[in-house]
Amino acid sequence: MASLSRYVRDLPVAAMVTNDVGAYVVTNAAASRLTGYSADELCKMSVWDVSLPANDRETDVLWRSFVHVGTQRGTLKLKTKKGSVVSAAYVAKKHVLKGLHISLLRRAK
Repeated sequence: MASLSRYVRDLPVAAMVTNDVGAYVVTNAAASRLTGYSADELCKMSVWDVSLPANDRETDVLWRSFVHVGTQRGTLKLKTKKGSVVSAAYVAKKHVLKGLHISLLRRAK
């Protein structure tokens, strides 16, 4: 993971890398600024912990669609550490490395 961290560390947008079950394994400082969670905290969380869909089923459907298609983009709402909600535009790509998937996010305007 250290080599992947090197690539996302200095990106100007939030980068969040998940494994095959949606758990975060690498994030960057921009992801921490967007969510309010430290990198260590994020790496103990999953997409279900920070996304704010209408319900968990919606997150499940989005995740399964992403895994099936291999790419995804859109806008979603994130729960921040302070409990506020942030709207973020994102693009995601499956298997940037075997079993690892990346989402790049920025605050939506």
